Amino acid sequence: MHHEHVNDDDFGSILDELLGLYPTMTTLRLRSGYGKTPHLAHGWYQRVRRSCEAIIGLEELGYGPEAAPIRRTIIEHAVALRWLAKEGNAVVDVMALEHASRGKRIQKALKEANWTAVDPNQIQTVIDEIENKTWDHTKSEFKHFTKQNDDPGVLLAYLAEVGRAHATYESAMDYMNLEPPQLLEESRAQIDSIKVAADFLLDATNSFHSMLKVPVWTITLSGLTARWRAANDRLRDQQGLPSANWGSP
Repeated sequence: MHHEHVNDDDFGSILDELLGLYPTMTTLRLRSGYGKTPHLAHGWYQRVRRSCEAIIGLEELGYGPEAAPIRRTIIEHAVALRWLAKEGNAVVDVMALEHASRGKRIQKALKEANWTAVDPNQIQTVIDEIENKTWDHTKSEFKHFTKQNDDPGVLLAYLAEVGRAHATYESAMDYMNLEPPQLLEESRAQIDSIKVAADFLLDATNSFHSMLKVPVWTITLSGLTARWRAANDRLRDQQGLPSANWGSP
């Protein structure tokens, strides 16, 4: 899936270039300390990439506001990649234990629903394979988003999408005008899908790139980051805000 996004004050072209990076890579080789994580690095990065394509596709069809669950997924996986880049192989233990815990919840639900379409013994086999090994339990709480993320701005963006993804007051009021009272067919939420995708795909790409054995995108990412910062400063200027303090590259 390929889109040409030349609008949105350059965020569109940044997004297009980011989306074009990974399909050119034929093998995935990670640095020392990440040898157990290629499935997580690849899978989580692909989830961010394709989810960014998905929200743009929905935006083009007129369903940008309804893509809130996918935007939440993008944020969660971008944060998880940042955590993976920081912790490396230690993340595998957390994810294995989480997988076993999820399996137990699925087993319980299957039993209570009397659902026979899934063999509970197959799930038990996976649980046993995990629980019969020795895993590091000390960081098990990091399966939760709030433990992985320490950026208040990202948390705000995440909570906004959670509020629209779940059945909440906000998700209902998106389809209402209060003054004058009016029922709306389409959401009144203003979502800049291209900027959201560019923001989080750049973050995810930087995390993913930091784990590569050969840093093949260093020059490209440096240029894209500089362009992204300039685009943000132009947007802030349009909004009457001062330029951001970007600190060190």
